Amino acid sequence: MKSKKAYERYKLQWMADHEVTIEDIGNLANDWKNEGGEESFSDYIEEYGFAGSIWVCYEEFLDCEYKEIIENENYQKRN
Repeated sequence: MKSKKAYERYKLQWMADHEVTIEDIGNLANDWKNEGGEESFSDYIEEYGFAGSIWVCYEEFLDCEYKEIIENENYQKRN
């Protein structure tokens, strides 16, 4: 699994685990737009998060979560 695609899946799973709704995303998009939308929406999410919480950054994901994914895939292939 490519690391970028795995990171996007991780972020989706993080939102599901933290019960982030489509409405929450829409509200955050409105806040971003009301503040001028000068930075990218992705950067805005990473700065403000959802109620102050956000997933780990890509580098931390590679150091921890991604390694666990790879180890799990390798384990499943052996068994």
